Amino acid sequence: MIRSKARRPVALLVAPFVAMALVASAGVGFALGLARPPTEQPPGTGWFARWVDDAGDDTVTELTATAADEQLSRRGQQTLSGANGALKGVPFESFDVRLARSDRPDAGEVRSGRFQATAIVEYRLPLDEVLVGRTAAATFRLGPNGWRLVRLNASGRDLWDHEPVDVTENGQTLVMARRGDLRLPGLGTLAEQARREVADFWSARWPQTTVVVLPSTPRLLDPLAGLESGSDQVAVTLWATGSEGPVIRVLMNPTVYDQMPTLARKIVLRHEITHVAQNALPRDGVPTWLKEGLADYVSYRGSGIPDSFVGAQLLAKVRATGVPEDLPDDSEFDLDRASADRRVAYQSGWAFCQMVADAYGDDRLVPFYAAVARGEGSTDERLNDAADEVLGTTFDDLRVQWQSWLTANA
Repeated sequence: MIRSKARRPVALLVAPFVAMALVASAGVGFALGLARPPTEQPPGTGWFARWVDDAGDDTVTELTATAADEQLSRRGQQTLSGANGALKGVPFESFDVRLARSDRPDAGEVRSGRFQATAIVEYRLPLDEVLVGRTAAATFRLGPNGWRLVRLNASGRDLWDHEPVDVTENGQTLVMARRGDLRLPGLGTLAEQARREVADFWSARWPQTTVVVLPSTPRLLDPLAGLESGSDQVAVTLWATGSEGPVIRVLMNPTVYDQMPTLARKIVLRHEITHVAQNALPRDGVPTWLKEGLADYVSYRGSGIPDSFVGAQLLAKVRATGVPEDLPDDSEFDLDRASADRRVAYQSGWAFCQMVADAYGDDRLVPFYAAVARGEGSTDERLNDAADEVLGTTFDDLRVQWQSWLTANA
């Protein structure tokens, strides 16, 4: 739905003010013979600058901002109607573009006949429970028909900012790829299967919807994810703050996707969609080993892949140097760590979840995770409280059981 923008009234305008308003509104003036400056004036926009001097800074900047807003609103309407070719086919529920309230043109820019400003782009997809907000750099120029939007450079956080897109959507899973990408139907099927499998397991409340994005090249993962190393990742679950809540996207690396067999693609999708489910719960206070370990547990659950393969690097390290004294801290998951070390960290969290599933039943894993996420105090206090509340034990005892599990399976 396009939201109409209210105009502030401008009262008691004398003739130059009226002429200024008509020109700024891009077209109305032509019906009244105001299409061009008087013949004695030189060509160009010098006549406009003189009108600015007569009208006053506050009035002309307000009128110019109103004209700019009209141009931006028209762009939003064009997108919804399908006239924007790059976005044609995207099932937007709303798409609104407006001038940032804090970024109005000043009188000097108005006199020059050209100004740049920040635009706010807000849209809603059918699967989003929130309004997505982006920024864009807008350039306006004064021409014979008034102010005109000549350029709108988007933030680069959406795939259509970089390439025309196609989508497939079934009401709970929306998948987006470059227009004409032959992988789109198959990815749509796999993503929906993965979403259902996560939904069957995840007992805590979550929207049970997901948006998956497959860019044409890995280099697009960097601007889409806002990460310098996005293109190095197999997949990324992007979490950002929207105007009404979190905006979550699963970004797939197209090169890695092409190299993976179908089972591996399912595993990656289940892992990332588990992160989507986790993001419905509070995020602070949950250690990374538990977030990633549970996502890995869900991704491999029911796959038929043996534990000895899933935890191969961790179990090899246990055989070589003995069991670790503790679960990994968050820094061990940093992207600047060696990939082998990061794999051991991921597998440590997975092994903890596998141990809990073996000892207590895997129907206890999500309640345990939710209790940690909703808990209070330090991370250690949350882990201890969750262990007592959900599993009837202490976290120290769970750590010992994890170490015993590693010894038994190494």
